[in-house]
Amino acid sequence: MGDYGGMDSATVLHLVGRGEALGVEFKGESRRPFGDNDLVEAVACLANGAGGVLLIGVEDDQQISGARPRHGVITDPVRVQALIMNKTIPPLSVEASVVEVGDVEVVAIEIPRAHHGGRHNEGDFHPTRPARRRDAGVRAVDRL
Repeated sequence: MGDYGGMDSATVLHLVGRGEALGVEFKGESRRPFGDNDLVEAVACLANGAGGVLLIGVEDDQQISGARPRHGVITDPVRVQALIMNKTIPPLSVEASVVEVGDVEVVAIEIPRAHHGGRHNEGDFHPTRPARRRDAGVRAVDRL
């Protein structure tokens, strides 16, 4: 999918060695878990820029601390991809993988660049937001 030629431990180590850049974002979990909403927001930001790769389990100081399991005792890359697709408008297709680096795992998400159309903001990706109660009431009245 991306310009990274498949994500393996050598590619992750290369990206970490170069540090964060316009298309490479690190999200560590040594202080607190990196939640689903934060994940979707980070992916949407990268997609709205040049695209790139998000590495979960890498701290800002380039230390590879490892990603926590997101689905019980494992991280299922297909479920990560589904989360992102279901929580972005329009749905964003990414490639997620779990890469063993030493004795820890890093979640690598390759993100395509949003293709902007002719109208302002067309093609931008946005995290979905739950409807507010007041909005839900208005929709219910509209159906009557």
